[in-house]
Amino acid sequence: MPRRTQGLVTDGPYGGPGGSAYDARDNGVKVRDIQTWTANYNSYNVLGAIEFTFADNQPSGRIGGKDPNVGYNPDQPFSFEDGETIENMTFYAGDNQGYCNGFEFDTNYGNHFEGGTKIGMPSTVDQLGNGELAGASGRDNSHGADAVVDSMILYFND
Repeated sequence: MPRRTQGLVTDGPYGGPGGSAYDARDNGVKVRDIQTWTANYNSYNVLGAIEFTFADNQPSGRIGGKDPNVGYNPDQPFSFEDGETIENMTFYAGDNQGYCNGFEFDTNYGNHFEGGTKIGMPSTVDQLGNGELAGASGRDNSHGADAVVDSMILYFND
């Protein structure tokens, strides 16, 4: 699947080192559905896994959630309605260390989503573009997701 970065607004990275690189984008297609899982990992409540389904029905595949010895608890899924966009978003993570703990957002339709936990340093996501989430990626070959989501860069359409 081709990946485009031109025309996308980025925010992050959030989290810290560890895991494997990942690229959960679909050439700028808007995310339609989000499923997250919370996990207790190394005595931390973290974002255990995340999966997107894009508006063209392409799935991102599950990011994180790859340790059979960790219990992954699904959060309430979220589906964007036609024309629905993110108005404000907060991400919770260690300060360039540790894991991604979770995130929450509010939409222009008055809906609220929370994935993972609110543990960790809260950071306001300032670069929301036009409010259409277009996916996420891990930083590089030494940052990303295996057992849990270690780092995340968010992408939005501009």
